[in-house]
Amino acid sequence: MKFCFQPWMLAILLLCASPGCESKSQPGGESQPVKTPAAEAAQPVAVTTITVATRAIERTIPVVGTLQGFEQITISPKIEGRVSQLFFDVGDRVSSEAVLAELEDIDYRLAVEQAERTLEQELARLGLSELPGPDFDPETNPTIVSARLLQENAQQQYERQQKLFAERASSAESFQRAETDLKVAEAALIQARLQVQATAATVRQRLAAVEAARQKLSDTRVAAPRIEPLKLSASGPVLTAGELSYVVAERMVSVGEMVRAFPTTPIYRLVIDDLLKFKATVPERYVSQIKVGQEARLTVEAWPGEKFSGSVARINPTVDVQKRAFEIEVMLFNRDHRLKPGGFAKAEVVTAPSAPALVLPLESLVRFAGVTKVFRIRAGKAEEVLVKLGARGPDWFEVLGDLQAGDEIVTSGQTRLANETSVSVRPAAPGKNVTTDGRTDSLEPPK
Repeated sequence: MKFCFQPWMLAILLLCASPGCESKSQPGGESQPVKTPAAEAAQPVAVTTITVATRAIERTIPVVGTLQGFEQITISPKIEGRVSQLFFDVGDRVSSEAVLAELEDIDYRLAVEQAERTLEQELARLGLSELPGPDFDPETNPTIVSARLLQENAQQQYERQQKLFAERASSAESFQRAETDLKVAEAALIQARLQVQATAATVRQRLAAVEAARQKLSDTRVAAPRIEPLKLSASGPVLTAGELSYVVAERMVSVGEMVRAFPTTPIYRLVIDDLLKFKATVPERYVSQIKVGQEARLTVEAWPGEKFSGSVARINPTVDVQKRAFEIEVMLFNRDHRLKPGGFAKAEVVTAPSAPALVLPLESLVRFAGVTKVFRIRAGKAEEVLVKLGARGPDWFEVLGDLQAGDEIVTSGQTRLANETSVSVRPAAPGKNVTTDGRTDSLEPPK
């Protein structure tokens, strides 16, 4: 037989489904009504709570940037020539003023010899075989001595003729001849002195040419720059040249290659990596919190879980109008050379080593539709409090909002709570309270 559903059956089912038809059989045969949602809402919600605690936390500002060598130098020759030797290659350590390469020097040695011979020629004109010392008297030069003797003799002849002419014992012609001879002798003496001075000036010029030729000969040996002692801060230690060194980052020529001074031909690129600079940009809103001398801890992907300590050495006084950020420079030692210039790094700049903060456990947090809140217990009822998150630890977070130390906050049962919901507090599981002992690094500063 085929069953056919009738409309009157639907009416009976709807009637039985109404609240008045609900019942539950008891062992004694009596029936009792089932609790409705309204009846359940009237019952207090069982929750566990915790007290807002105060903890000393470390406030930091996260930044990202690039590691750079303390100095990066491109070495180029001062003269042109053909490379005859290269003493270092990529990765080699180079000390201060070490010779990096040599150029062929035959042409420069010949230039030095030629300049020295020319100098000797000028010295011979002064009657010298070597450079005169500071006590050299040009009046002893034979040219000047000869001219001075002639001038003295002409002076004596003039004085004799003048006396004879006054006594009318000599003619006017003889007196005029003696006077002319004196003037010629005086002019010759002056000319001799000028000639010696000119020769002395030429000697100095030739000497400069010799020094220039010797310098070019010396420049055939290309050396690393001198590392000057470095003082990192006014009260910090002084780093000597022995504590810093270069590393060859790039070799750009080969033996036999011709290099030029202009346009310059780079030979090596050297980097000081015993001391590194970490350059990073910081958002403009933190400009009042960053100070010189603050500690900074760096992390790199190459060494996971390890932190490298440095300090803020410089702060750019201007803000980039495009990025709305300013640049800082963190200085850190790299004596083991594990950090590489040019690498990417993250850092935390410690702005407050021990700042008081209100903290709660993670389970007290409620997030819904982009809103972050907690429930506070007041007079046996739940109260919503909107909060923002600050610093965080492994099992706690800093709360920023309308909360105070000592407030009672719900840690379980939040899903059944709303504003003004009655609650009953049950004991919390042991070990859930947030204490103020210890300190955990913060991951993010308050916004």
